[in-house]
Amino acid sequence: AEFDNYRKRTARERDEIVDRASQRVIERLLPTLDSFTAALAYQPQTQPEEKLLSGMADTHRLLMETLATEGFAAIEASGVPFDPAVHEAVTGPGGDGDGDLIVTEMRRGYTLRGKVIRAALVAVEHA
Repeated sequence: AEFDNYRKRTARERDEIVDRASQRVIERLLPTLDSFTAALAYQPQTQPEEKLLSGMADTHRLLMETLATEGFAAIEASGVPFDPAVHEAVTGPGGDGDGDLIVTEMRRGYTLRGKVIRAALVAVEHA
């Protein structure tokens, strides 16, 4: 029984170490994801720019799909009710947040296995 408990405890500790290491790597990738988001917002003016942007969009999609297999997800922000658990209001009405609606996402937020690793920076208005 003691050996079984030891085996379970070490497996749990190993899983926690892997989770922390994954989170550190993903947190270091956040500036890269921000750069992708900014680049993908660019409006192409020429055919070569359209092709380049299309390739970047495909690479971004592939990266996000790969990260999603590890439990990584973007936090929904535009046009949804403000939730202080996952959103950080930068501008908008003060108060308790009840009835506030997000009008602009200034920086995307993300979760990893359901845990917020970075809150979304948003602008809100009272609905």
